[in-house]
Amino acid sequence: MKNITINNRNSMIKDTFFSWNRVQLLIKKNIRENWKAIGLRILLVYGTLAIAMIWNGYYSYKYIYSDAYNEPTASFMAPLFMWTLFIFGAISASFVMEELKNKTSKISFLMNPSTPFEKYFMKWFIYTVLFLIVFMVLFIWADSTKVLIYKIIYPGNTHIAMFNYSGLIDFSNSQSYTIFSSWNELGIAVSGYMLVQSLFILGGTIWPKGAFIKTFAAIVTIICIGMALIYYSYKDFNNVNFDSNNDDTMSIIFIAVASFFAIFDWVISYFRFKETEIINRM
Repeated sequence: MKNITINNRNSMIKDTFFSWNRVQLLIKKNIRENWKAIGLRILLVYGTLAIAMIWNGYYSYKYIYSDAYNEPTASFMAPLFMWTLFIFGAISASFVMEELKNKTSKISFLMNPSTPFEKYFMKWFIYTVLFLIVFMVLFIWADSTKVLIYKIIYPGNTHIAMFNYSGLIDFSNSQSYTIFSSWNELGIAVSGYMLVQSLFILGGTIWPKGAFIKTFAAIVTIICIGMALIYYSYKDFNNVNFDSNNDDTMSIIFIAVASFFAIFDWVISYFRFKETEIINRM
């Protein structure tokens, strides 16, 4: 009876490429087994954001009491959101295959009763989709902490308030701290973020140990080589006139190319991970 059950389970796994129910179980299992590491990373992100906001708030609120000022930290919060999203997003992506660092965790992870794609999708989902949700929540919490602290320190300052997150995307250009004033700018940021994170996911599947540092070094090396090639071939473009009216076209090209290579990196990462599969399910 036991052999029949095992055979049926293996048959079900073999016949099903993807099951969201199994992925949910894998996500819960992964979070339950790694809750300490995940908790420390969440605390690190929250602490970094809170310290940066409180530090900026000290200089922003100290001498501002006039009604002539709007919320004085807004111009700092917008770029902080983007920079930390990219940095922590890259760091998060580098953890995608941390179970492959040593033989014991590698065997334990690969022996989970699920398909290779489900394992890969589970890790991708945690460190891309769930990371975005958690990061936004932590950013708001850190912002709330800053407001609470300075409401106590400067009770008479009426300009201490939460950051207006709707100002991040403002196509009407009514906000002085807007980052995205057009669909093209938003598309460039989203596709650029996808590309950066996909590169670190790919690096995580290639170098499970020291993934972030090795991937960062590889990216910097490639960029330096590319810039050197552009510099030495620049003479070939001296007579080329670039029309500034083609900004929209260049933006669309960048979005398309970045999105393509992001998807390409994810696919290559999956097949690279699949090579580590040690169980031959009959």
